[in-house]
Amino acid sequence: MSTADIVNMSVAERLALIEEIWRTLEQQPDALPITPAQKAELDARYAEFLENPTEGNTWEDVKARIQKKR
Repeated sequence: MSTADIVNMSVAERLALIEEIWRTLEQQPDALPITPAQKAELDARYAEFLENPTEGNTWEDVKARIQKKR
């Protein structure tokens, strides 16, 4: 498939292609390494969560806030 083929696809078709590519990447998580800085940030956020598990927002609250802005 060429870039021209992709450009000629509808937006819905391109999004479906992106989703399919993403699914293939999910099957190989070790193929997507993270940087030391990203690992440090994730570790820090996880440690903060463990110290204060009741703080923050639920997914439902975040989703509702995002949908309200639309």
